[in-house]
Amino acid sequence: LLFAARRYRESLEAARRTLSLASEAGDDYTVVRARMACANALLFLRRPEDARKELEAAMPLAKRAGATLNLLFGTLTLDLLDTASGEFERSLEWARRGLDLAEQLDNRHEVSLRLARIGLILFYKGEWREARKYLERGTEAARSVGPLLLCAWAPGYLGMLCMAEGLWEEAKKRLEEAIGLAEQVRWPTPLRYVLSLRAMLDLLEGRPQAALARLGSLADFPDLDWLCATVLLTALAQAHLESGDVARAGEIADRAIAEAATMHNRVDMVEALRLKGTALTHQGRGKEAAVVLEDALSLARSMPMPYAEARIIHEYGVLHARRGEHGQARELLCAALDIFVGLGAAKDADQTRRELLVPGPLTIAPRPREAPSRGR
Repeated sequence: LLFAARRYRESLEAARRTLSLASEAGDDYTVVRARMACANALLFLRRPEDARKELEAAMPLAKRAGATLNLLFGTLTLDLLDTASGEFERSLEWARRGLDLAEQLDNRHEVSLRLARIGLILFYKGEWREARKYLERGTEAARSVGPLLLCAWAPGYLGMLCMAEGLWEEAKKRLEEAIGLAEQVRWPTPLRYVLSLRAMLDLLEGRPQAALARLGSLADFPDLDWLCATVLLTALAQAHLESGDVARAGEIADRAIAEAATMHNRVDMVEALRLKGTALTHQGRGKEAAVVLEDALSLARSMPMPYAEARIIHEYGVLHARRGEHGQARELLCAALDIFVGLGAAKDADQTRRELLVPGPLTIAPRPREAPSRGR
């Protein structure tokens, strides 16, 4: 009850008291539940490593005690933590264990989420064809159970993949579907997450004011939780950047970087750093931009995240072109193009080709916006 009321410190205190009493009584099942409750409260208090310790202590005991629902929760939370930190192979193991458990329970609601999680991780890894298979299955499972708590994630993640593939019309349909599902549950986090993705599509379509209107004051909520905070802040930073408010974009990117650092969220840190570097480039602070972009590039390659890597390399090319270093700019844009083509990022590839086809010195203009494509 305290957790549902967003009183996380009091929730943690109650869970720790329960843990103490259950341990004294030798009640393993309640010990598991208490540790899981501790972990949940700690995550929302921005203490991810403490949460991980509770989960890792609880999981073997949950298996021995036959606490299947607690195992289901634990696999999901460890998947989320490992995905955020870029430990994709480990997070895939947790996601697949969770899928096995959900299928054993014949819980289509949970099956939808676990399929979505596998698809998202494969997307980050650059395995887009396999990612689509899981995300489409997850979306079908979500449709089969209706607007329950976890059902918005699969179509939301599928919409994100469609955006990256350049399938904007399909992305719009999937994201609107996710928004419709998220609006029918009381938990605000999925709605804020998918609204952030929908705002990113507005930006791709060249409508930054629509993105700002869609995001509204969401980033000012005091209870903005860790599951959506960095994604929402980076979308908002991009919207301000493309609206011409470069200083505000940089400020919000700084906030996104701080949030990602607190949660050890290396995945979303990459995009936050890229946006910060872009803002610095627009401010004419090329040396600072290069340092930030180098950090982003190193981080993306360390996981690896090839799509993020290509976008950063492209931004590096833009930076060199603005400095008049056209040979280096072309080399970087060619490197980005190779990755975009390999992944199937059609619109990114087309834009980069147009930039490279300009004869003579490179002149990087604002990205031309196209109508959403209607086919794959």
